Amino acid sequence: MNIKVQTDFENQNVMSARNTISANNVVCVIIVTRSNNRSPVGIITERDIVEILGKLNSFYSKLRLES
Repeated sequence: MNIKVQTDFENQNVMSARNTISANNVVCVIIVTRSNNRSPVGIITERDIVEILGKLNSFYSKLRLES
């Protein structure tokens, strides 16, 4: 189990959170403020990212699974 909590700032984009998730082999990232106390304001999960990609279906519906 990974006990280090991964965070990203609230003004970053979805790709930033995806990169943090991928690089650290975690399933979610806590979203925090940029202020000194870095207060948590939300969470984004792998599932959230998949849902976002699903809403962009005009591009991804044509993307083949083969390499």
